[in-house]
Parts: sequence; structure tokens; C-alpha cells
Amino acid sequence: MPEDYPVDQPGPEGQPLPSDESADGFDEIPVTSAAEFAARQPAEQADINALRNVPRADEPPAGGENAALPREQEEGDGQDGVNVVVPPLTPSRTTVQEYETFPPLERAWNPDNMFLVGHASTRQHISDIMDTLPNIDITRTEDGREWYRTANAANGLAPRGDQWQASISREGSEWRQGVNSEQGRINLGRLSFSSAPNEKVSGEKAILQIRSMLGLGAVIQVPLFHSGFHVSLKAPNEMAMLELNRQLMEDKIDLGRNTTGFAFANTSSYLTKWLLDFTIDHLHDTTLQEKDPAKIRELILTPDLPVLFWGLACSIWPRGFQYARPYIDPTTKEERILRSRLNVSKLLWVDNKALTAWQVRHMAGRGSSTMSAESVNRYRSEFTIGQPRRVQLSNEIAMTLRVPSAADYVLAGERWIGEIVRIIDGAMEVPPDDEKRNNYILAHGQATNMRQYVHWVQEIHFGESGIVDRETIENAINELSPGEEVRNRYFTEVRKYIDDCTIALIGTNTVTQDEENRLPRFPHILPMNVENTFFTLLVQKMSQINLRD
Repeated sequence: MPEDYPVDQPGPEGQPLPSDESADGFDEIPVTSAAEFAARQPAEQADINALRNVPRADEPPAGGENAALPREQEEGDGQDGVNVVVPPLTPSRTTVQEYETFPPLERAWNPDNMFLVGHASTRQHISDIMDTLPNIDITRTEDGREWYRTANAANGLAPRGDQWQASISREGSEWRQGVNSEQGRINLGRLSFSSAPNEKVSGEKAILQIRSMLGLGAVIQVPLFHSGFHVSLKAPNEMAMLELNRQLMEDKIDLGRNTTGFAFANTSSYLTKWLLDFTIDHLHDTTLQEKDPAKIRELILTPDLPVLFWGLACSIWPRGFQYARPYIDPTTKEERILRSRLNVSKLLWVDNKALTAWQVRHMAGRGSSTMSAESVNRYRSEFTIGQPRRVQLSNEIAMTLRVPSAADYVLAGERWIGEIVRIIDGAMEVPPDDEKRNNYILAHGQATNMRQYVHWVQEIHFGESGIVDRETIENAINELSPGEEVRNRYFTEVRKYIDDCTIALIGTNTVTQDEENRLPRFPHILPMNVENTFFTLLVQKMSQINLRD
């Protein structure tokens, strides 16, 4: 068994159950042409992995009621007890977990290796627990200081304000780790490049095979459930990652570079642009008949960006990395840190109830060039959520909201920030890296902060009239920004719309008292701030490169 093999679900006496998964946990997807895909019958599942034989939510897992999962390595014994009176979270009514996300470490935790930290529960639940703790200083011991540092770091990798919690608790939703179809489970998958015996390979295919064999990256197929197609991403090499890091470091404007703000707002649009450009540069293939990267970029919808960027991270680190979760044990009343591996292939959660049977069949088409523009348009039209919505901001003003493309999102941010920079540079003769200039730019951003979500606005209505052209919409929103009532209503409605139209996201899951020790289970999803997570991993990667002899 390879060292980093993520055990998915052990059976009786700790023996792994038979699995069709590869050593890195991804479903393996053979590279096929459109003609090969069209010739395949739904019942023929040899070329796409068959459905995992996982039990339904109302059935016990294989191995009986008490089939145990590996426990994580726990640290923190011997710390002072805390008076926890908040009960554990009740099982989720909208989430079914069928695959393990936190396989055990197979060697001791090493802070010099890649790692991430994340919460063990929802922010509200953590806050409720923290409110009950006695007034003691846990940082007086090294264990306590480590727990405190880890908990603070976890905040930065979680979405602001518990965003998407409304999505995953939506009435009637059913969130699972992928979607089952007649042709196999639809989830993140790793493309396999088979060669005939003694075949001489060359070019990119040879390089991709070598990198995959050495564990230096993979080609990951990413289902974009909002957009209605798949893209395949190849792992960037280290020179490309060094160049991305250089671009990030050289830009001196803070506006547009906030990684801890609300999702899909223009306060993070510059970072989104760099990461989107970087991802498109490493596009390997798509299920679309359209192959022009610039046009594919325009077809990707904004809610799919976290999934797209996570797919890129999976291509770089397909075997996952170390993961630490600070939590307070409700039984022993101690601060602990759960240390485990993160199974990166099992963090895509999809609301299965949001998809029609036709949409599932459409997304099951994973071969190259199998999806036409017409089929993608039909896929999008079949959604009952995420369609344009009219919202009233005041007695006189209303807006129609829509789901923007990733290209619209990036362009809106560039226009907003570019206008502010031009105003400041026209009024001030200061160098580009001057702190006063940067502060003025941030201040102008606050004065027009409704522009953060202008790309979500399709039309502005006032009286019997309406505004649909983009430049006038942007100017009108600048004028509306000072009004507190309209501004607050606007932010509330846009963020609610984002939650309501989300059907797929990246996240880990909550920790129950004993992890339930079996699958399936019904945890609460903890959505991830994927952009901040990616840049956190990038910084670690740069440090590793710089420390080489």
C-alpha cells in the first residue's frame, strides 16, 4: 500500500473494503473521444468507474452497525478542563456523508510538510461553546497556545459570516459527495493515460504520465454543476507557481486583494482574476465542443469558481495533505487538536435534489467534446433555483439579480478598481507603492462599496423605467451607495441570492463526539474559503522551494 493511500472505509477488523478508487482517492476516468463516448451504452460501466456500493442513509454500512473507521491522532491530553454545557450539533437533515474526508495519518505530523487547518464545527456552534468557558488564560501553556493559534488560523480559511450555511440547510436539499448516475458517480476524477506495451510516448502525454507516476501532479476532471460541463486541469509546474507568486507580490494595490471578505465580491476580484487566468492556462480539455480557452472562460459561472480552483489544487496535491482541526471535547472538556490527512477528492458536495434526471444524464457525459452549446443551455434552463430574481430595495428602486459568468465578475472588478485608481492618480502625484495612495484607493472603494456586487445585477428598475447597459448600471450603483437603507438591503438580498442559487461547493464536515465511527453519517458541511486556502498552500510551497539546498 502506498504511504499516502487514503483508506476510504475500513471493513470488519480494520480491513479495507474492496474499492474501485485509485490510490489518491479519485475516481479514475479514462481519456475518451466523443465518438468513443457516443458508442458506449449506459449499462457499460467499464470505462467510467462503477457506482461505489455504499449503503443508503437508512441502511447500516458494510460490516454491520459497528463497523469502525480509523480514529484520528489526538493531541492535547492533560490540559485544564473547561465547563462545556453546549450540546453537540444534532445530525444534519440535509447532508449524507458516504466517503471519509479525514483518513488517519500514516506517519507523525510534520509541520515542514504541507498542511492546512480548519474548524471542527460551525462558527455559531464554536461561538456558543466559547461563551460558556470559564475566564481562564489557555495560552499559559504551550499546548494552549498551539490550540489558540490553530483556532485563529482556521478562521482565515472559513467563509466570512458563515456564508453558504443557508445553502446547505436549504429545505428539501440533499447534499452528497458527488452525484450518482447510470454511468457512474459524478465527482472530481483523475484522468488516466494508458499506453500500449512498449509504446513510445512523447510530448505532453509523456510528461503528464511521468509526473503522475512520481506523485508530482495529476490531470483532474472537474464537474462544474452550475455551468453544466466538465473541465480537465493539469498540474502547473513549480516555475509556473513561482511566477504566480511573483505577480501576487508585485501588485501594491490592496483593493481587490482581500481573501477574507464575502464570496464573489469585487473586493477579491484581482486575486480571482490571477487565479482564474492561472487555471485557464492549465486547462487540458473540456467536455464542451468549444475548445477556445477564452470562450470557455466566459461560459464558467461565478458560483463554480471555488470548485474550479479546488480542482486546480487537487491537480497539484492529489494525495492530499495534513489537516488539523481544533475543537473542545464535549466529554473530557479539554481543548484538543484533531490531526489527520485531508482526502481532497471527497470535498465536493452537491445538492442532488437540485438536479433533474435529464441534468444528471447530461453531466454524466464525461468524454471530450460530448456537450454542445444547445445541451448546456438546456441544462441551465432546467434549474428551478438560480434563475433571475427581482428584489425591492425601496419603494422607488428595485433590481433584477442574475448569476454572472466568471468573466463578468473579473471585468466588473477591474472596471471598479481601475476607475478609482485613475481618479486617485489624476489627483495625486505619488509613486505607485505610496501608502497614502493605497489608503485613498481603499477609501474610495468604501464610498462606492455597492459596486462589490454589480456583476450580480442584471437590471435596475425605477418608476416605469429600467437600466440594462453595464456602464449606466455601474454609475447608478455608485450614486446609490451612500444610502444606508438601500445599501443594507442590497447586500442582504445579493448574499441571500448567492446562497439560494448555490448547488455545489467545497467543504469539510463537522466532528461529532465520537465521529460516529461508521458511514454513512449526517454531519454539517463546513464550506471552505477556497481562494484563501489555495494561496495559503502556495505560500507553503514557495517556502519549501526556497529552503532547498
